[in-house]
Amino acid sequence: KPLSALAFGKRPAEELYDVTCDPYCLTNLAYLPEFAGTRDELRHELEQVLTETGDPRIGGRGNVFETYEYIVDAPHSWAHYLKGDWKPQEY
Repeated sequence: KPLSALAFGKRPAEELYDVTCDPYCLTNLAYLPEFAGTRDELRHELEQVLTETGDPRIGGRGNVFETYEYIVDAPHSWAHYLKGDWKPQEY
């Protein structure tokens, strides 16, 4: 793959890497037959955790994350910075 595809291309649905032998994660093992069992086991574990925690992605509602507004009305937001009345966030 060209480096541009690695940096900007769409990622595959599933990825599995041997981070010891391939620390830069350049060789996706997820679709090799010898790793099918590991891939399926990890997929099942992930789906179980997502279901148990009520994650919207498991029910096909993952797009909800794209609808959240980012601190629009908070005084430390970018919008307030642009208006000139920005204040640091208080904890």
